[in-house]
Amino acid sequence: MPGGPGKGPPARSKCTRLPAPIQSAKLHETKPSSNLRHRSSTACKPTPLEWLPINRSIWHHAVGPTPDSVNGIDQSVWVLGTEQARRGHRVTFLTGGSPEEMTEARARGIRLLPTTNAFGEVPPDLLHMHSVFLPSQVKLAVWAIRHSVPYVITPHGGVAPEVLRRGRLKKTTYSALLERPRFRWAAAVTAVLEPEQREIRDFIGHDRPSAFVIPNAMEDAPAEVPIITCEDVVFLGRFDTLHKGIDRLADYAADMPDVTFGVYGHPSDRARDALPDFPGNVMLRDPVYGQEKWSVLRSAAVYLQLSRWEAFGRSVFEAMMVGTPPIVSREMHVAPLVQSWGGLVVDASRPADWTERVRALIDSRASRTPFEDMAKSASSLTQAEKVADQFDSAYEAVLSRARNK
Repeated sequence: MPGGPGKGPPARSKCTRLPAPIQSAKLHETKPSSNLRHRSSTACKPTPLEWLPINRSIWHHAVGPTPDSVNGIDQSVWVLGTEQARRGHRVTFLTGGSPEEMTEARARGIRLLPTTNAFGEVPPDLLHMHSVFLPSQVKLAVWAIRHSVPYVITPHGGVAPEVLRRGRLKKTTYSALLERPRFRWAAAVTAVLEPEQREIRDFIGHDRPSAFVIPNAMEDAPAEVPIITCEDVVFLGRFDTLHKGIDRLADYAADMPDVTFGVYGHPSDRARDALPDFPGNVMLRDPVYGQEKWSVLRSAAVYLQLSRWEAFGRSVFEAMMVGTPPIVSREMHVAPLVQSWGGLVVDASRPADWTERVRALIDSRASRTPFEDMAKSASSLTQAEKVADQFDSAYEAVLSRARNK
């Protein structure tokens, strides 16, 4: 990779340390529906869940065999599936896995089943497909319809205009012949944040099926997060230069040579070829998980993500959950929430306009009191129990309509 002194890829190292209709204008919680049965509780030992749905067999498709992934879909579905299993649902992930991965899944109450083996199984009550443009999902959709199994789609930002433009010719043809019909046959579609509703509606092209806004489920941040030696500004995610705006991050770093930047993730071979020249104050680091991830996010002064499009922004939420203020690009769907909760939304094409604001956030590292409300808001919106409640309500609405056909 070209670059003068202090340029080029830095060395990699480790850090030392429902439902709402699609027209709805707001995310909101739903009250338990009448077809949910009440869980009894005692005065001396109240339960965290006052309502439990009828136990269902739920299959999730397009999720990896481990939650330790830089893929936000995998992480979200594992949190959701774990909570669904905890409340008594029979949860299956349609994916193969190693013996160790299957053991971990069973410990969470989740069964891993290769998709090719699923067609000989007793059909589930409901099929939940994640992501888009997967030929196996067309086959699954046809199988589900033939077996009267309603299915729900969560595209996770997969029908954003910017995504559709990547490989436009192939996606245009595939959408017309297979993907758009798969969406229209669905019992419901869910968006992870409000702006994605419009993208889904534009893609489907008419008022059916029903669409709901249900955020991604997130694991709770630890009560105590150790502070470690870390960079001033961090980013966690895939090294996709165009999508994640890694070139924009490099420009910000070049404008602030005295500020350290940590970029945590895994580049693919193709993505590595497209990485920008980084100034010497940027370090590329391996992905972090579990306690180490939380410590990196808590110890940084600022979390920076300048994506050119983003349906959710999982690491943005995780940073806010530990009180670390985020700086995000205005194109990201989470931008209105970040701004309302006290973070910074920027025009990523003009880094010089924002360097002083960034420095002010870095200087406030010692005191996170102003961001306590941000942490509470982000945690409340994405709490696994609340998200699972919303999906339970959406599933029951879907199943009720299927019964009444």
